[in-house]
Amino acid sequence: MTHATTIAIDEITIPEGRRELRGVDELAKSISEIGLLNPIVVTKGRRLIAGAHRLEACRRLGWRYIPAAVVEYDELHAELAEIDENLVRNELSVLERSEAYARRKEIYEALHPEARSVTERGGPGRGKKTSETISPVSAPPSFAADTAAKTGKSPRTIQHEVQIATKIPEPVREAIRNTRLADSKSDLIALARERDPERQAAIAEKVIKGEARNVAQAARAVEQEERIAKAPKVVRPDVRVYCGDAVASLRDLRPAAHCVVMDPPYGLETHRTRAGGKDYADGEDYALALLRDACAELARCLVPGAHLYVFSGYSYVFEFKRILGEFFEVQDNPLIWVKSNHTMADFSRWYASKHEYVLFAKQRGADRKLGAGHVADVFQVSHDRSSTHSAEKPVELLKHFIERSTAPGETVIDPFCGSGSTGVAALQLGRSFVGVEVDEKWANVARTRLAEVRP
Repeated sequence: MTHATTIAIDEITIPEGRRELRGVDELAKSISEIGLLNPIVVTKGRRLIAGAHRLEACRRLGWRYIPAAVVEYDELHAELAEIDENLVRNELSVLERSEAYARRKEIYEALHPEARSVTERGGPGRGKKTSETISPVSAPPSFAADTAAKTGKSPRTIQHEVQIATKIPEPVREAIRNTRLADSKSDLIALARERDPERQAAIAEKVIKGEARNVAQAARAVEQEERIAKAPKVVRPDVRVYCGDAVASLRDLRPAAHCVVMDPPYGLETHRTRAGGKDYADGEDYALALLRDACAELARCLVPGAHLYVFSGYSYVFEFKRILGEFFEVQDNPLIWVKSNHTMADFSRWYASKHEYVLFAKQRGADRKLGAGHVADVFQVSHDRSSTHSAEKPVELLKHFIERSTAPGETVIDPFCGSGSTGVAALQLGRSFVGVEVDEKWANVARTRLAEVRP
C-alpha cells in the first residue's frame, strides 16, 4: 500500500553509499519557480527510496517539510526499489551500474528463489545459461528478464554487467572507481575475464598510472613481466645482452662480427603509437649524432665485407644513408618492408604510411656475397609481436636478412636490440648474438626471450 503525506526532512534516513548528486542547484531553481511536481518516496520507517535529488534541492531551499509517498516495504523490497530508481536515471558509470545489477540480482533471487538462474563456466559472454525447472504459471520472470523490463536494457547486457561486479574483486573495483576505467565497458569486461585477482590489480594499476592505454595492453605488459620473473637463468656462450649506452658498449667490445641488424632512433621529436602514450622523443640532432658514433665503433668491430641492415624512418632516410656512407659501402636503393599495419593519419588529406626503409651496407674490404638466389628489394611480412615494445620488428623478416648474410656459427650484433627480436632470429638460425639495450626493462625482456629459444 502507498499513501501520500508530508514529512519532516530531518526525519528522512538516506542509505549509505549514495553517489555524488549532480545538477541539484539547477533542480532547486526549478522547484523554487514551479514547485515540487513529484513527491519523494520513503518507507514507513522514513528510509529514502527515490528522490535524493529532490530531497537535497528542497533542503537547500530551506524547506523543513516535503511531500512524500510512503510505501509499506520491508528492507529488501525498499532496497530493490531504490536500486531500480538509480538504474533508470542513467547517471551511473558502467562500474556503478554493474554493482547495482549484481546487488539487484542478490535481492531479487532472495525474494524469488524459484526464479534463480545458474550460469555455468562464468565470464562475460562465455557462460551457458540454464534454469531450474519451474512451473510456467506460478514462476516469476528471471532476474535478467525482470531487470530488462524495468531498465530497458537487454538481458544479455545485464548479464554481462553483472559479471563485471562479481568477477572483479572489491579492492580492484575501489581502485578504479574514480578513473576512466570505471566507465569503459570493454575494459571492465576484459578485466573481469582475468582469473587471478593479483593480475587484475596489476593490470588495473598500469592503466591507472598511464603505463598502458587499455586493459588489453596492460595485460600484455603484466604477462611480459611475469615471463621475465619466471624465465630460466640460462647462460649461453652464444648470447650476450648488455644494458647500457650503445656507443660506449661497442667501444668496450671487440667481437669479430659478421652482420649488424639495427633499428636506431629515427630522429622523431615525438613518437606516438596505437598502444598509446609518447614512447620517446629523440630529436634529429641526437639521432644523427648517435648513428654516426655507432657506425664509427661498428667499423672497428666487423670483419671485412660484413653486412649491415639499418632500419630507417622516411623522414631522415637520406641523412641515414649519407652517414652510413661515411663508413661503409651502401646500396643505392633501400630495401622496403611492407607492414601489415599503417601509421595514423588524417585519411581525408594524406596517404598513410605502411612501410619502413632498410638500408643495406657492407664493410669495406673483402667482398662477402649474399646467400644464393634472386631476391627483390621489397619484403611483405606481417607485423607480429612477442612483447609490448612499440618498435619491435618481425622475427621472420630479420631471419631473412641474417640467413642471407651469415653462415651458421657466425656472430650478429644489434646495438639497439630493444626486446631482442634480432637475437631470437639469430639463435633460431644457429648464429651467435651480441645485443646492447640502454633501457634495463627491455634488456631484461630481450634476455628472457633469448633464454626461451632452444639451443
